[in-house]
Amino acid sequence: KLGAIIEYDIPVKTNVASKITAISKEEQDGYLIFTNDISSNTINSIVLDTLGYKIQSFNLGTNNIDIGSQDSYMSVSPNHKHLAIGHIKAGNNFLEIFDIDNQTGTITLNKTIDLKLTAPDKIYGITFSPNNNLIYVTIKSNVNSKLLQVQISNQTVNTIYSGSEKLAAIMYGPL
Repeated sequence: KLGAIIEYDIPVKTNVASKITAISKEEQDGYLIFTNDISSNTINSIVLDTLGYKIQSFNLGTNNIDIGSQDSYMSVSPNHKHLAIGHIKAGNNFLEIFDIDNQTGTITLNKTIDLKLTAPDKIYGITFSPNNNLIYVTIKSNVNSKLLQVQISNQTVNTIYSGSEKLAAIMYGPL
């Protein structure tokens, strides 16, 4: 029977952190799934289409990330051309932006932005603006959580909110 589910609960990739996101491929013939390995600087790009699946692994632009980085999110831009990932290295919060080849799933580092915030503040939620020019980031903190607006082109970081409200995941909508 065409289109029927014939198998399920089959692991595609194991040992991945909670960072995961997916988009449809440009030709609408499948999906790209991005994951981050646990305790590693490796991002996996999984091409899933009618031929099956193919996993490619890429090293993050910044090596030796702190274990606190495992909790943050990753986000794909609305135009499906960029992947943003937050991490902590040597106690400092960074945002890395990768270019995506939408057909092959290949990613390449475009830029690294220092958010100029130190631990225990921790980058958490990440989302792009609808026009793909800005990234919004939430910072989890024991004292004051923050909402940041990052201008991608000139790497300007502005604090939109800083207060005692606990901020977490963030996304633009509606989808």
